[in-house]
Amino acid sequence: MYKYIIAAFLFISAYACSKADLQPIGAKSDQALVQDIVVSDTTQNDVSASKSVPKIVTDPVTNVEKLASPNDPLQIIVTLKPGTDIKNLNVRFVMSSQSKYAKVSPVLGHMGDYTNGGTYTVTSQSGKNVNVYTLVIKGS
Repeated sequence: MYKYIIAAFLFISAYACSKADLQPIGAKSDQALVQDIVVSDTTQNDVSASKSVPKIVTDPVTNVEKLASPNDPLQIIVTLKPGTDIKNLNVRFVMSSQSKYAKVSPVLGHMGDYTNGGTYTVTSQSGKNVNVYTLVIKGS
């Protein structure tokens, strides 16, 4: 009896997963936009004195997020609080609500030296939308 219940459960689980994979990725969940940045030190304290991230707006007709100024460079600038060690920071991008499945490359979220900032590619879930952000981190 139990083997029939387990077999039915496995069949239903496999069927449900395969149907979920067939669902189309819509524009409202397939963006590649950074909404904010979090810069912290070894004690997990926010060390940002100021920051500038390209503004995102939502199109009133399609309800899809987009850059407010698409022709401006995708540059994120962070000025650190006085005394912050720029060579030992943890940087993390906060993705927009419609970019929650996007991938950032190279991967962020670990301690590192950000003296030279860097270039980061944000790719949407489908790979259709790609944005390249330049990160500049300045000491105070």
